[in-house]
Amino acid sequence: MLSTGIAGAAALAAITLTTTPAQAADGYYRCPPSHLCLFTGPDGTGAIATFQVGSPDLRQQGVDANVASVMNLTAKGVCGWSEPGYTGETLIAWPGTHGQGTNLGDYARYRLSSVKVGC
Repeated sequence: MLSTGIAGAAALAAITLTTTPAQAADGYYRCPPSHLCLFTGPDGTGAIATFQVGSPDLRQQGVDANVASVMNLTAKGVCGWSEPGYTGETLIAWPGTHGQGTNLGDYARYRLSSVKVGC
């Protein structure tokens, strides 16, 4: 009787060991809820920097002048500038792009130096 129980436990262990792990999110799906996410590649690829309020200097996050796509999962608009400290040219200004990832156009791509949520 004991050997049957051991064999059954071994069979159950073999079944649970063969399950596949959940796949990691990719692209825009890497952006956490209620965050603004900046990506160094198009379509949410490359390195990611996440924000709830923004950053006056994207050098601090290692993405200064290196942003190609954006995902806004906040309920607020987003603005981006060509210089640190929310100065220079206003490159992006989105009211309510909540939940929509987008590639930056030629004018703004690889030029963002500061961003703010709720501008």
